[in-house]
Amino acid sequence: YEILRVSRDCSFDDLRRQYHRLLLEYHPDKIQSNEMNDRHRFEEIQSAYRILSNVELRLKYDQEQERKSLHQLAHTNIEWNP
Repeated sequence: YEILRVSRDCSFDDLRRQYHRLLLEYHPDKIQSNEMNDRHRFEEIQSAYRILSNVELRLKYDQEQERKSLHQLAHTNIEWNP
């Protein structure tokens, strides 16, 4: 979601529009730079869209992110003084 600059609850139409906008922005033929960072960014955008545009992969991704978030929260040191 962060790579594509969309919210977790974005629609597939919004996801697709943003993907195409970013493709135009970072496409190697469109930018003047040949830097590896720019190429890497373009590949990240494609990979993120491949996952988030597939209903099953998106669900698995969301579940994994939720699991990681809960795991991290469980290991956070919180002092509680009643």
